[in-house]
Amino acid sequence: MGLIVVTGGSGKAGHTILNLGPATADKYSTPCPASGHCASPFPEGLPPRPDAVIHLAGYARNMVPDNETFRVNTQSTYNIIEAACKLGIRKILIASSVTVYGVAFAQGDVEYPAFPIDEDLVINPTDTYALVKLCGERVVRGFAARFGADIYILRTGRVIEPGEYNEEIFYNYVHEPVRWKAHGWSYTDARDLGAMCEAGLRTSGLGF
Repeated sequence: MGLIVVTGGSGKAGHTILNLGPATADKYSTPCPASGHCASPFPEGLPPRPDAVIHLAGYARNMVPDNETFRVNTQSTYNIIEAACKLGIRKILIASSVTVYGVAFAQGDVEYPAFPIDEDLVINPTDTYALVKLCGERVVRGFAARFGADIYILRTGRVIEPGEYNEEIFYNYVHEPVRWKAHGWSYTDARDLGAMCEAGLRTSGLGF
């Protein structure tokens, strides 16, 4: 799979998939010596062009003022996509979210537009975080068409790590399902997310 750059590698989803390939985004990281003076994380000269990009960075929910969520998350996604495509990278994976269906962060008790969900569902989220994810998907679609790139969107659910299956959060999924309507009564195992990314990296020719 070559060199894979992962943005958001320190996040809950990112650290699960960071080591997918033989060379990853942290390939050039160097430890700080005891003196505390850290060397540059990159060797001299330009680093090699990556073979793929997995973009997971950004605010993970509506955790700052709405305009800041919109500014940071939309601009970072646009910048990553534009830079990757113009560098000639033709395999990009982008994290979207189950929130685009308009239920997770909506005000009041909002129903899904249809259930089960499929990719042709017309969606109209109203909260800022979900709107940002939808904007990112539209940006991706345009760049994929313009550059002939494979850019795959992953609309993930709440990411659950293996250690959380014995904790209260997962107990609630099983025993209090009414509380998880906002997530479509679903979750994404972190290991499965890693497998999804690996499958996306190994599968070419799907376009957007």
